[in-house]
Amino acid sequence: MYLVTRNPTPDIPPDASSLVSIVNFTVTRSGLEGQLLGVAIQHEQPELERAKGEMLRKEEDFKMQLAKLEKGLLEALATAEGNLLENTSLIESLSRTKEMSAEIADALLQSAEASVKLDQQRDVYRGFAQSGAKLFFLVKALQVTCHMYQFSLASFLTLYRQALEAGSEVGKGAKKTEDRLVQLAADVEVRVLYFVGRALFKADRPMFALHLVKGMHADHFQPKEWDIFTGGLVASVTDAVPRGYPAWAPTERKAAFRLLTEQLPHLINTLDLENTAKWQRFSTSLEAEKDLPSLRGVTPFQKVLIVQAFRPDRLQSAILQFVTDVLRIESVSPPPLSLSTLHSESSNLTPLLFISSPGADPSKELQEFAAKTVGLGSYEELAMGGGQQEIAQTLLRNAANNGTWLCLKNLHLVVAWLPTLEKELSSIEPHGDFRLFLTSEAHNGFTSILLQQSLKATFEAPPGIKKNLQRTFDSWEPDSFDAGGSASSAVRARLLFLLACFQAVIQERRTYIPQGWTKFYEFSYGDMKAGTFVLEAVTANKGKASSKMDWETIHGLMEDAIFGGRIDNAFDLRVLRSYLSVFFCDRLAADNSSGAEVIAGTPLRMPASADYKSFRKIIAQLPDTDAPYIFSLPDNIERSVQRSNSSQLIKQLRLLSSSDAEANKYDREKWRAQLGPVLELWQQLTSATPGLINRKANTSTTVSKSSSATSAASNKKPVDPVEDFVLMEYEAAGEICAVVDFSLQSLKKVLFGSGLLTPAIQTGATALLSGVVPADWTKLWDAGPEKPQGWLRELVRKRVALGKWKGQLGKGGSAALLGSPLALGDLFKPATFINALRQQTARLLNTAIDLVKMVCLWDSGGGSSGGGSKRMKSECPLPCPLSALLLQGATFHSGALQESSPEASELTTTPELLVGFVPLSCGDMYEASRSVAVPLYQTVSREDFLLELLMPLGSDGDQSRWVLGGVALFLTEDD
Repeated sequence: MYLVTRNPTPDIPPDASSLVSIVNFTVTRSGLEGQLLGVAIQHEQPELERAKGEMLRKEEDFKMQLAKLEKGLLEALATAEGNLLENTSLIESLSRTKEMSAEIADALLQSAEASVKLDQQRDVYRGFAQSGAKLFFLVKALQVTCHMYQFSLASFLTLYRQALEAGSEVGKGAKKTEDRLVQLAADVEVRVLYFVGRALFKADRPMFALHLVKGMHADHFQPKEWDIFTGGLVASVTDAVPRGYPAWAPTERKAAFRLLTEQLPHLINTLDLENTAKWQRFSTSLEAEKDLPSLRGVTPFQKVLIVQAFRPDRLQSAILQFVTDVLRIESVSPPPLSLSTLHSESSNLTPLLFISSPGADPSKELQEFAAKTVGLGSYEELAMGGGQQEIAQTLLRNAANNGTWLCLKNLHLVVAWLPTLEKELSSIEPHGDFRLFLTSEAHNGFTSILLQQSLKATFEAPPGIKKNLQRTFDSWEPDSFDAGGSASSAVRARLLFLLACFQAVIQERRTYIPQGWTKFYEFSYGDMKAGTFVLEAVTANKGKASSKMDWETIHGLMEDAIFGGRIDNAFDLRVLRSYLSVFFCDRLAADNSSGAEVIAGTPLRMPASADYKSFRKIIAQLPDTDAPYIFSLPDNIERSVQRSNSSQLIKQLRLLSSSDAEANKYDREKWRAQLGPVLELWQQLTSATPGLINRKANTSTTVSKSSSATSAASNKKPVDPVEDFVLMEYEAAGEICAVVDFSLQSLKKVLFGSGLLTPAIQTGATALLSGVVPADWTKLWDAGPEKPQGWLRELVRKRVALGKWKGQLGKGGSAALLGSPLALGDLFKPATFINALRQQTARLLNTAIDLVKMVCLWDSGGGSSGGGSKRMKSECPLPCPLSALLLQGATFHSGALQESSPEASELTTTPELLVGFVPLSCGDMYEASRSVAVPLYQTVSREDFLLELLMPLGSDGDQSRWVLGGVALFLTEDD
């Protein structure tokens, strides 16, 4: 029995896999190279391909004749009787066979010589075929980043043939065939970039472009440069300021500079970084990638590394500039795509799949196109879900027989039914005019066969508040605004308009993640509909027009039951609460609100007449693009967005880099080559830090056990909570280092043949090959960097720093430790340290731990706090000085938060501060009305929240301004 499937990863149960012999017929690189070579020669020089085919046929004929002669000779010898030397017929047969064999051998020799000449002529096209095969496998790897990014070989071959057919125009000016093929290869790259790019979400197109450049133009990257860019190499661990660190560079970029100095010293030596006048413009420019000084001998990608090291807030733009220059294109985004173009490329056998972003729906545009092309009578659509599968199959069969169009929407809701759809499509013989349109959001359960079979295009809602409001009003009937014409209906109309504005603002604010929102919240049309019900219910209960609007109920339901139900971050919820108070208030909803500014800084004002046409007219006056101030975000927010986007891009490139590794199959040479850099890095880190690893530690025990032993040893004398925490943290760091060292040393023995490969070692190696920190390590510390190299470096850095903390304790206990500024980023569990500080303070105050609260004092050493320092020391028995933190969304000087200018750095350094705990009866260091609570996160990704700190405000004291501005503090910029 033979089973055949197009599914590249069939799900075969373990009990059945032992009974099945799997033969993989999927395309290989060498096989595809030969196939593309044949396609190219068939198009360019068909006579060569015909000659090659004829020659191969003749060779096979000669070989068959030779085999027949050998067979006949053996039969003659087997049937011969008597003396063989006297058998005349046998001797004559042998002579004839010998003569014919010599003739055939000569013919084969001549054929081989001719074949060599033909292959030499064919080899002119081999490089073109090799580049095509390499390009296809680069595209194939994209599914690692998103399951929906799967493309078939047939679609790639179509692009390849199209490039060949257009070759007469592409290589028109080329005098040699080789030059023309180089131009053809570049044309294929651009065709593939745009064809694949239209099926990628906009945010992923720069990633694919750089992935393509890395795979196809490796000559643009020198050794170590790609590893530096993706985080495969890390700087050494030291607190010293790197030698030659430029004065114009931000203080937080020292580690990045050290990495370049250690790995690419020749590059640093050619930059003349100490020349401040030469680099000053670059350091403050809004377009730093374009304002690099004149640099001799520096490659384009090295310029990207310079931007990454000193101006990561412009890295995304630098990447785009690099790839467009290499590929010689104007943009990585494909040309504007119309439905008519997609329709011309589709067929009755090829479905057209729209991959939509949340909240986007292409069905309306598709319906309008169908009305113009075939008429609405020949077009049907069906929203999937809720038991619509059988109806969909019936509609599919009818449309295929009648030659009409069918659109099946929201396939991500019925992924379990998609194999049935595949079978149905393969079994029908559709009419020539039949077209099938599919819409779906990205889903990991979407079947691979249907993805590869379909012609794909992404559909994302156009960005901007203007487009958002227009989509909302398109979905509303004009009658819902104009009913009645009474005062209550006018209030209702204004409230609906405000709801649409509120929804547009909170949705478009997602552009600025993580500063706008800390994560993507799916504020959907369902939320809008629920909000409409709330407003209608409130206005219905309002009664007389003169009665007061129940804003508390509106705010409460919107926050707790509708929009706020999607938010899981307390500070994001605070942003939502601020927006609710801005939009839903008497200033905008009252009868005298005509002309009131709805969104600050825009032409959007409340119209005099609360009717549908007036609202549409005022919306049309909005600009097509949104400035940051519309969302009350700082003018330099673009820097934060670029940092976040480039960080995500690099994470995706890491996945693509590790996708080639066959991690599950043990190959000693491959594993040694791929894991060698990790082992070498660990060796360098441990050798440069004596005493890093406690060799006596039992790696089979957990950190908690070793920590308890430390506590027991320290019970000889009373230990305060802060001191106890530091000792436990130091020992825990040593235990983690010991576990990691044992794991890597065991792996090293396996790679060099002196150890056995156990399941535990294989699991850890598989993770490292995939660019992921092994699970056994993350169990001990799960808040570290994602890349194993960065994780190891940060582990060693924290261990070294904790050794210094322990040394301070030895000089005079916690008093000596708290006598100088501490960096919370040195700790594995900074929140636990704050709790230990709270516990020790409560003991000193002889009170319960829940009867003390945290206070903080900024710039305590700068003199701007007046009597704050004295008050802090008098009320707080255990003040703790903290070293400077990183501030985003504002700057801090003159003792208060200040606005960031467009030229200001995205991250600024705050002055040192004092934190401590005081009794609840004591007041804060700053008045509640003149300060704002700012969240402190571990990294700029805003994922790990630690605590909130009060920061003083300027003269205006407007808290919502800073809340909506996304102001936050961080321990470190590394995420």
